[in-house]
Amino acid sequence: SRGKSPSADSYVDEQDGFAIVIKAGSNISKFGKIITTDSDWIEKSIYDEFLEKSNESNSNTNIINKWDVLLSSTGDGTLGKCCVYDLEIPAIADGHVTIIRVDKNKINPYYLADYLRLGFGAVQVSRFYTGSTGLIELTPEQVDRIIIDTQNNDINKQKELSNKIRTLENDYLNKISEAENLLISTKDI
Repeated sequence: SRGKSPSADSYVDEQDGFAIVIKAGSNISKFGKIITTDSDWIEKSIYDEFLEKSNESNSNTNIINKWDVLLSSTGDGTLGKCCVYDLEIPAIADGHVTIIRVDKNKINPYYLADYLRLGFGAVQVSRFYTGSTGLIELTPEQVDRIIIDTQNNDINKQKELSNKIRTLENDYLNKISEAENLLISTKDI
């Protein structure tokens, strides 16, 4: 399902907030991680309103559960970023994020996120979107059309592949950080 953005005037800072608002551009990294720094938050009363609407319609629109896969679904430069919501903090998705709730007995959420952002899923995302000149979008119906290689429903194989990808990415990020620190230390030379 696709999130629905709360009114911007209902945003508060983290100290006053109860639930984080996950945005496609600022809260989902291209490395498959959640970013909470400088995030927008909503108060518990607003979160409860979204929860009540979800319960009334028997859908979980906006409400993010732990282990949901979050896909940035709009915008040039953000479309296709994907991560697993693995935090304990209550959260809702804004209107630019598609929430994918997986059956963890059939697919590992990290594997699905990695498949969608780097694997053949990313190729499909780039083929299925509509729009142009930065105003691109991937609808929930288009997300439903993405074919997923489940590795013959082998959860252990899925985890192994995802772990390899994430280890390589963490090594890459560590090397970048080391290089940046080296450059900073040479400024005094």
